[in-house]
Amino acid sequence: FRAAWSKVGLVPDAASAYFLPRLVGWGRAIDIVFSGEPITSDEALRIGLATRVWPDVEFADRWRAYARDLAGGATAAYALTKEGLNASWDRGLRDFLELEAALQDRAGRSTDYVEGVQAFLEKRAARMTGS
Repeated sequence: FRAAWSKVGLVPDAASAYFLPRLVGWGRAIDIVFSGEPITSDEALRIGLATRVWPDVEFADRWRAYARDLAGGATAAYALTKEGLNASWDRGLRDFLELEAALQDRAGRSTDYVEGVQAFLEKRAARMTGS
């Protein structure tokens, strides 16, 4: 990865200036954008710009397996989780805890929750449906 905008007299685009400080912190975002220096995959992982790094020879198989795992998971709970994470940026703690309780209530009434608990009790893999 290389944030080369400043090297050609531009500003970050594609909401990079919005997301980058949220991922790596304000000071590190400034350094990344102003310096324009390349960031290795190991460095991206270390600073939170990447969450997973795989060797080139394993990359295609690993991302496909990861995508399969996500697609077969509790996708409705993922959506509720994403709603909560997004809301955490602009809510106070009290308001957030109210939202969290509402999201947990919705998740707790899902068929995926019932299946997840049953699978846990039966010591087997859950078969999630996204509902």
